[in-house]
Amino acid sequence: MARKPRRSAQTFAEKYKSKSEKTAVIVGDSMVRGVGTKLKKNSQMFSCTAYGGARIEDVSKYLSDGKSVKTTDDSHVVVMVGTNNLRSDGTEGIREKYEELLNTLKDTRCRKRSVVGIFRRARDNVYLNSKRLAVNERLKKQCASSGVEYIDPDDVYRNIARSSPQRCSTSIRKSSNIEVDILDRWGLHPNDWGQDEIAAYLFKHCVSFLG
Repeated sequence: MARKPRRSAQTFAEKYKSKSEKTAVIVGDSMVRGVGTKLKKNSQMFSCTAYGGARIEDVSKYLSDGKSVKTTDDSHVVVMVGTNNLRSDGTEGIREKYEELLNTLKDTRCRKRSVVGIFRRARDNVYLNSKRLAVNERLKKQCASSGVEYIDPDDVYRNIARSSPQRCSTSIRKSSNIEVDILDRWGLHPNDWGQDEIAAYLFKHCVSFLG
């Protein structure tokens, strides 16, 4: 009896070809720009809106004005913002602004909501990095209380170290240097490698919530 020809595995693009570009909506400050470009190249279901220099309160306004960020009832909104607040605002002020953002997300037309913690910048001194970690820990709890998915930068760093051993020396994998290694020469935004890796992590995160 002749064997039936084996069907080739369905690609992601084929499986979700009916999904619109508003399926996963990434919005935030300039940290989003390169990552969003990578995501859009990988799948038509992603859209990206990046505002250079944006602060937490700015993104709250963009989400609430009904014009700047386009979403549907089926959208998964992912917000990445906060690095521009770190130097000028106190931790309590940042907490309050994140609380406002989370409340705005509750009223945003979408089915799923995620917030990314603040990534490290190379120019941050020990104090600012400690402040960043404290803010992220508090944001994680705020997201849990609001029913919003929290994306932990530390999880992203660990994933990069595991998935790219050829790019990470043993010393980098055992330290926090990976946080800086994925940044551009100015130490402000992800370099091409960093954009690829962060985009891959966000891609898996968003796909995991697709029906």
